[in-house]
Parts: sequence; structure tokens; C-alpha cells
Amino acid sequence: MAASSVCHGHQPKAVVARGGRVMLVFITQNKVAETAVAAAMAVARPGRDLVLLAHVVQDDLYRVQGANLLQPHYDLLLRNLIDTRADVIMRGSRGLLDCMQEKVEEAEATLVVMGSVAATAGGLSVAAASITLALSKRLACPSWSPPPTRATWRPRSRPNTATPHTTTPFAASGLRVLSVVDVPGRGMLHFLCTDVLDSKRGDKLMLAQVSTMSTTTKTNEDSQRRLLAACTSSAVGLNVPVFRQFKLEGAFCSSLVQIIIAGAVHIVGVGLAADSRAPPAAVLQLLASSPAAVLLWRA
Repeated sequence: MAASSVCHGHQPKAVVARGGRVMLVFITQNKVAETAVAAAMAVARPGRDLVLLAHVVQDDLYRVQGANLLQPHYDLLLRNLIDTRADVIMRGSRGLLDCMQEKVEEAEATLVVMGSVAATAGGLSVAAASITLALSKRLACPSWSPPPTRATWRPRSRPNTATPHTTTPFAASGLRVLSVVDVPGRGMLHFLCTDVLDSKRGDKLMLAQVSTMSTTTKTNEDSQRRLLAACTSSAVGLNVPVFRQFKLEGAFCSSLVQIIIAGAVHIVGVGLAADSRAPPAAVLQLLASSPAAVLLWRA
């Protein structure tokens, strides 16, 4: 165990710096855990934000095993000067989703990061059964699913000369964030501008509007143009300039993936209608195909 070790049980609520955010990362023993932690590390602002790592176990017999799973991720975040806590949660007789939702609400999380093998596996039926998506339906905050092994998401970093063996994610060029422009996406755009993008880090905002209709009327075109202009104005009003705008035609997923690859996008934000019982098939397909991390939030 490292000098700073993971707490084996419940901790009192952490105090976050003024203007800081709480990012809750659920860790499981799968290949996506490393990428989920890297995603949180890329967005977290040292000295301001708190990254809370959590792992759910059935009972006290698995407490030490859970702490050992969290320890290397905990150490990595501390080495990168990010305020970090880690909790092993006893599930007991509660349902897994109930347990996870309770933790999100208790922590007052701004953002939930969950590495999901199922949601990014490539099959729509598998993605629809994902715990990540099931939990996202219950949350009042955005949930984020980084891709497991996609090269464009791997954090580009430079050595931190002040602290050997430490890297500063995206220190050279910042995050490239794409917000999908539609009516449910306006809330997502506001969240990206206020809680994700950081101009001091060199982050860049891009907007993409996708028209999936083979034929459009002048009324529809005017409506889409006004919506894109309104989103641009909203971003500028929040002191976030729009780096690029894209007006795309064709299938939702394939059109966005082309832009994501060409623009080396790290995060794509998609808003969901408040009354939607599940993400549309096109969004599930994007989760399975996107080389960028997909951020979902119900309007």
C-alpha cells in the first residue's frame, strides 16, 4: 500500500473549494477503468475540483479487495496534484443501481464517470442493457462514458518537471469538445461551457448540427439556423468562443464520427429529451462507435 491509502469504509462528506466540482468515478475490475480515471483526470482542475473514486462490493468480506482495486488509481490522481478520495461501498441487501444512485446524491456529484464495456461494445442490444445507461436514467447530473481503447481519447501529456514521474493531461493543447446542437442539447451546451471547458487550459468548443432528413423545408432550415445561432450566442455569453461549427447531413452516428475523427475530438456532448425512457438507437450506436468520450444528459 502507498503512504496515502484508500479508505475502507464510509467517509464524511468532503469540502470542495469554492467554484469546484465533484466528479464521481465508479470503478469496476474491467479494461475501461483506466480510461475512466484518465477522463476524470483530464477534466479536473488541480486545487479546485475533487475526484471521488468508488467501488461497490457485496459485503465486508470484499472490503480489502475493493480498496486494493482503487489504490493505483487513487495514487495516480494524487501524483497529478488532484484532490482525490476513494470509498469502498458496502452494497448489502440494496440493489446495485439504488446503491450507486445513493452515492451520487450523497456526494452531490457534478459529473458521473462510468467506464462501460457493454455500452461501448458495438452491439445495440448489449448497450441497451448496460448498467451505465440504466443509472444515467436516474441521475440529475450528466453521465460520461469514455471509450475503452480508442486512440484519440488517450490523454496527450507532457512531463511535469516539478514532480518526477507525473504527467499533466492535455497541458499542451487542451480538450476539444463537440456539442450536438438540437433542442435537448441546449442544457448540455450550458453544462459544457460552465463545468467542463477551461479556456486557461486551451480547451476548444465545436458545435455540430445534424440533419437526418433527406428533404427539408424552408421552415425547417430557418428553424435549424436560428437554433445554431442561439447556441453560438449562448456559448459566447458564457465567455466560451466557438472554435468551429459543422452543419451535417446524413445518418446521425456516422456523420458525427467523421467529425470526431477529423477534429481529434475528446468529448462529445449529447442532450436527451427529458421524457425519453432510453437513449435513441442512434445515440446507442454513437456510444458503440465514437472514438471520443460520450457525455449524456437529460434536458
